Amino acid sequence: MNARKSFATILLCLSITLPAAAQTATAELSGTVTDPTGASVPNAKVAIANAQTGVSREAITNQNGNYLFTILQPGTYNLSAEAQGFRKTVQNNIELQVNQRAEVNLQLQVGQVTDTLEVTGTAPLLEAESSTLLRAPIMRR
Repeated sequence: MNARKSFATILLCLSITLPAAAQTATAELSGTVTDPTGASVPNAKVAIANAQTGVSREAITNQNGNYLFTILQPGTYNLSAEAQGFRKTVQNNIELQVNQRAEVNLQLQVGQVTDTLEVTGTAPLLEAESSTLLRAPIMRR
């Protein structure tokens, strides 16, 4: 009988601790980089920087123009994308929360890489996992 109680106690402890271990205190950000016609831009350089700490990372879009940043600390981020033949696009003040999987799509405008298009304002941001609308900057020329 004691063996059954011990086994039941172990199972109870595991059922409580395993879900807690699976939760993370980070976020991720993904999206697609496109041109003015909506076509994907492969091999674009996408950079993300934490506005508070200055810590930054870079990624290159795949053949479908997609990028992904994982294991981001919650906070405010600045995102940029650039590719040859296009102006650099910058989107500032992206708020990421714990366990959030956000999506921010960027559209590059034709021009020189030395030109920069800064995105400001706010518009709905799609929470990729739950379809919840969040706030994110919109583009203004």
